[in-house]
Amino acid sequence: MKKFILFFLGFISLFAFTSCSFLEEDSSSENTHTHSFSDSWTYDYDCHYHECECGEKIDASEHDYGEYYTTENDYARKCKICGYVDYLNLNLLYDNDTSSYIVQGVINKDVKKIEVPTEFNGHEISKIKSGAFSGCKLEKIILPFVGDKKHIETDTNQYPFGYVFGTSKSGISQQYYAGTSAGTYLTQKYGIPSTLTNVVIGDIDYLQYGAFIECKYIKNIKINHVSKIGKSAFYNCTGLESFDIPNGTIEIGSSAFKGAINIKNISIPASITKIGDDAFYNMSYVSAGRQSYFESISNLENVYYQGTLDNWSKIEFGNYHSNPMRYASNFYLLDNNGEIEYRGNNYSLSNEFYHYISIYLNNKMMHYYVCIVFLFLLTYGIMYIWENR
Repeated sequence: MKKFILFFLGFISLFAFTSCSFLEEDSSSENTHTHSFSDSWTYDYDCHYHECECGEKIDASEHDYGEYYTTENDYARKCKICGYVDYLNLNLLYDNDTSSYIVQGVINKDVKKIEVPTEFNGHEISKIKSGAFSGCKLEKIILPFVGDKKHIETDTNQYPFGYVFGTSKSGISQQYYAGTSAGTYLTQKYGIPSTLTNVVIGDIDYLQYGAFIECKYIKNIKINHVSKIGKSAFYNCTGLESFDIPNGTIEIGSSAFKGAINIKNISIPASITKIGDDAFYNMSYVSAGRQSYFESISNLENVYYQGTLDNWSKIEFGNYHSNPMRYASNFYLLDNNGEIEYRGNNYSLSNEFYHYISIYLNNKMMHYYVCIVFLFLLTYGIMYIWENR
């Protein structure tokens, strides 16, 4: 019996030390290459960095541009750090009635990136003409707004993202024109370059109804600021793998992320107070013999929330499918620095006591406590056997 107890305690000890070892990073991997970084800057259209011949990069940062200056056929600006020259590449029309600029088109359609600034020469860029970027084979685009102009919720025509690319059908992904949430769903299609994967939108108050509907090739969408995300804004955006809802967003409209089945990570700010019906609905109807049922087709894994559990419990969810935790595996609370404070598993956010227990048990420090308890029990067991041998 004593041998059995010693064997059992030894096994527990081995398990405890093995479990703790998983918490440490593996430092045993060998690295025989010594990096030698170039003194000169390497750059692309996004940033500059120092690069080793192996491809490793350090000191990467965005370009720090000076003011635009006039060139022979365009305007350009130069990075103060690395010397990269960025051309405006826009045909602008000055509108005397509004004292602002309208984007008519581009000078060179072969560029991989286009950036439409918020203002130029001290005047706002207030509009982009339909088809202004038609024929461009872009990888990235930076816009001050979505569609033709900044919208408010009551606008009659709320043109979507594809509006600026026109209706060309060459090498594109097609986006239906959604109209308005109260209007008629039209069959007009806009052509978006299938090469376009990155989109950045500036500060807007309202992201219009169906803004990115059916934009299936775009992998990354960043919005600097938006107060309200309209209905069906990212409907069927199957290319999206993650999305950060910006701080200051108050409301997410119904069906906003419906069909965006490949989003694995989503970040939600504490400012959110309302999430509409079916905002994260991703279910498929399955008919198998005599049985019919709905099953999840969502790939959502992680929800990162920048508030407290108390904040989360006060969000007005439209229905069951408004809550992303209907699909996600993990729920994380972030502190003010964006660092993870707690981690909880998939659960219904209705029992607050259960939330705290679940989060506590999933806290990384808990693994250390378990190890300590095991070691204490081992020591106590050995002493007991020694005294009673």
